[in-house]
Formats: sequence, C-alpha cells, structure tokens
Amino acid sequence: MRLPTVPEALRDTPFTTAQAAQHGLTRGMLAGPAWRQVLRGVYVHAAVADSRSLRAAAAALLVEPGVFLCGRSAAWLHGVDVHRWQEAVPSIEVGCHNGRRVRRRAGWTVREITVSEANIVQVDGIAATDPLRTCFDCIRWLPLVEAVVVVDALTRHGLTSAGKIAAYARSQRGIRNVRRVPGVLALCDSRAESPQESRLRLLMALDGLFPVPQYEVRLGGMFIARLDFAFVAEKVAIEYDGEHHLHTAAADEARRAALERLGWKVIRVYAEDLRTEARRRALISRIRGELLVRR
Repeated sequence: MRLPTVPEALRDTPFTTAQAAQHGLTRGMLAGPAWRQVLRGVYVHAAVADSRSLRAAAAALLVEPGVFLCGRSAAWLHGVDVHRWQEAVPSIEVGCHNGRRVRRRAGWTVREITVSEANIVQVDGIAATDPLRTCFDCIRWLPLVEAVVVVDALTRHGLTSAGKIAAYARSQRGIRNVRRVPGVLALCDSRAESPQESRLRLLMALDGLFPVPQYEVRLGGMFIARLDFAFVAEKVAIEYDGEHHLHTAAADEARRAALERLGWKVIRVYAEDLRTEARRRALISRIRGELLVRR
C-alpha cells in the first residue's frame, strides 16, 4: 500500500483546508490516518502530539482580532478537554464584547457577553476568558451535568476553585442565569479524574446514589487498589473503563481478581453505558440491584 505523502510544510504545525489544497491535499486525503482534525477545518499531522501550544496555533488560524475563546473552547485552550464524547471534532465558541459584530462561520457559536478585560487572558497568543470566568459562563450556558464537568476539570487542574467561582458569582448579580451557580457548585467534586467520571458520578447522584470517589482499598495497611467510586458498606465498586484501559487489560484483570478475593463486586462502566437514556437507566438499575442484594 502506498503511504500518504506528507508535505514538509504541513508536518509540524496546524493548517487549514485551504492551505492543504495549496499542497495538493484534498478533503478525502485529510480524512485518512495520516491526519487528524483539531478544530472544524483545521488539521495537523497525526504524529504531532496534542498540547496547549498546538491548540493555540490551531485556534489562531480561525480567531480574528477583537474576539476571544470562551465556554468549553476556552477550557480546551487552557488544556482541559471537556467536550462531549460524541463530538469527534469540537466546534469553537468565541466571545465578543456587547455591540461588536462578528462574522459567523460553520461550526462556530458566537456570544456577545459583558466581561471585564481582567478576565481575558492570553494563552500562547490567543485571547480567552480566564479559568474563573470560563467556569462561570459554562455554569450559566450549559446543561447541569456538562456544567459540572467543566468545573470539576478546571478545579482538579488547580486553575480555579469552587470558592473563587462562588465569590465571583456574588459580584456579578444581575447577569443572566447567575442563580444557577450555587446549585452547580454543590454537585462539583475536583477529585473526578476525567469528564466521563464526572458524568458517571452525576448520573448516580441525580438518582440518589452517592458512592465515595477515589476510594482506596487496603489490607493490613497494604495498598490494594484505588476505586473510581465505592459503596463501602456493600463493597460495590464502580469503575469507568476509558480508552487508556485498553493498554492495561492484564493489570486491570489482576486488580479485579484481588478485589473480588476481598469480597468486592466490581461493576465496569463503558462509554456506551452513558451514551443514551435507555443505557443510563439500565446501568442505574444494575447498580441498585447489586446494592439491594448485598444489603
């Protein structure tokens, strides 16, 4: 099989479809394994690792002067990917100050917002709302679960805190949907290690189930395992298996066997279990059934 040609000029940096066409690359070629799409209409060679500077370079090809990234796009630029897992390629959210007109593009969400310049920062040359304002806006704009996902992720990475968000919200009285902030913060937990763990925790919490996150199982002081979620009294562990588990299957199996020898029941959750309402309800029923048996 003939390997795809990689033009030297496009090997290390992001580029647009227009730039690709100048080097003889069609959209069909860009759909191949040699490339990956970073943003709508922006690609990079597959060998280039994801990084904050790469994301900024990709955004620089699209964002015009006078606008800034906001919402989940700002979180993404700060190094935290909180887009829904259905989004193979994230759309881009840009903000502008009230009264400014921005040309709309396919895959863009444009928001006119009132924001202080103190809350606009430069990330590798790209303007974006700072983590504090990003959390505040996502709480106001997103559905409950996705708002919690953003706050969990940015607070886990130490980019802001629930206390700072609450204090900022109190200073922004009169802004639309500011009253949502306390309710969202009450459900947040910076111990979540991935957006999917946050979604799984919220699925259980909103159904009245409150396991202990990141619970350590020990035997005689010896560390055995750290569980994503644990119903300690019933010894039921809930483990989310993301893509990284594909590379640790043997270790995961040994860990599961050790837990079962200690009387734990391990329920594994996969992305498909969270994708539809029917699958989510089935998962909750399974968890409740196991808890009922063990009680």
